[in-house]
Amino acid sequence: MRRLLRHITIFLLFIFVLGLADGWGQDINSTPPPEQHVCEGKEITYTVFGFINSNIEWYVDDLHLGTDKDRTVPSNGDNIIRTNGTYNKVTLQHTWSLSDPTKTEIHTLKIQETSADPAACATMTEPGLKVYVYPKPAVPVVTVNPIACNGEQGGLSVDLSGVTIPTGLSLQIRLQDSDNNTLVGWADVSGNSHTYSNLSAGSYKVTIRYVKEGNRVRGSVVASPIKTLVNPPVLTVSSAAVTTPIACNGGDAEVTIVASGGTAPYTYTFNGVENTTDGVFTSKAGTYSYHVTDANGCSTAS
Repeated sequence: MRRLLRHITIFLLFIFVLGLADGWGQDINSTPPPEQHVCEGKEITYTVFGFINSNIEWYVDDLHLGTDKDRTVPSNGDNIIRTNGTYNKVTLQHTWSLSDPTKTEIHTLKIQETSADPAACATMTEPGLKVYVYPKPAVPVVTVNPIACNGEQGGLSVDLSGVTIPTGLSLQIRLQDSDNNTLVGWADVSGNSHTYSNLSAGSYKVTIRYVKEGNRVRGSVVASPIKTLVNPPVLTVSSAAVTTPIACNGGDAEVTIVASGGTAPYTYTFNGVENTTDGVFTSKAGTYSYHVTDANGCSTAS
């Protein structure tokens, strides 16, 4: 019996990341990709179209994955009829791993189909799907550049020096909020650092991924811990009053300035004289100006 295995197509149907479907679909008319790029620990669902009632075995580097992975092509459901036979699909979930977590490995995924017809031969797909398996990227180190004064903006500095980029790949970076909304989309990274500026108060995370010729490497997305930019309270002068009046003509009064908000410690200025201790000044009779500056250089005047 002549086997028409040229119609058997291996393709990726769904990619699962943290339990979420990340779709990249093909059908029986699609041309299977010659290679695939994934990171260790990535579970991928592979789909094969085969003749109905035939048995499908899965092999990695010519080693059988085991009878528990074997599948019989169903004869009912979503059958696909062609002039040379009737096809249906079976799937395999496989998680790729590395023998050395620091090095890239290349594996080959193949299938062997045995027809339900005992007179037919078992046929192996050649050359199979070449799978490049990479170590996952290290988690980016993110430092908060705080908001200095109420109503202003801050930023995030990203240290990528600990991220090793495998040969042939490049790195991209993205900014999201704590609800996974994308604020700044994927962008190529050059160098060991990246900065996000002009960010308002809120919670953020930075994600990175590997790409191969513009296409993402499956399972390579890594996120930083959530980082929060805090809007400091408004710097205000709570009170500025004569706390000890002038006792005799020509004498001095004691004036006390009390500040709140902003970022302590405060620098108090009264009539051009600075006080970084307690906001208490002595002065002759008169009308004077004063202001307070906090540790971030924010200022209020009166």
